[in-house]
Amino acid sequence: GRTVVRAFIEASLISVALITLLLALALRNLIDVLMVLIPLAVAAALAVAAMSALGIPFSLANIIVLPLIIGLGVAFGIYLVMRWRGGAAVNRLLHTSTPQAVFFSALTTMSSFGSLAVAGDPGMSSLGKTLSLGLACVLLSILILLPALLMLRRPALTDAAEA
Repeated sequence: GRTVVRAFIEASLISVALITLLLALALRNLIDVLMVLIPLAVAAALAVAAMSALGIPFSLANIIVLPLIIGLGVAFGIYLVMRWRGGAAVNRLLHTSTPQAVFFSALTTMSSFGSLAVAGDPGMSSLGKTLSLGLACVLLSILILLPALLMLRRPALTDAAEA
């Protein structure tokens, strides 16, 4: 068990480092990289808290959830940041097709992983529940917290300035 946990921690640190490097290469701005990563850290904390509240224990079967959540969350976050960087004011960003695409992409992924929750094997069932819960936390964090952070980064444009 200790070997698996140690390998998980090592793999997680490597994946976070590589994801951060790739984000830095893609976005070329440290603040924008943080704008993508902060909601993921909050989502991970929310997922762990929700697991505790719902009585879903961490186990060797579902410990892989956090790296998967980080990977999917980076994709969702970068879509919104890139749309925002393309000139969409934050007050208009949530009315574009990008958040809707992120929402439906997350729902399809949640339904795929959620199907594992009804598996007869307790490990698979726990994995499905944890992944669905984690993705719900990522979705909330990306669609609520990320736009709020972006508003702090650059003031929203007025209708007159956008015209």
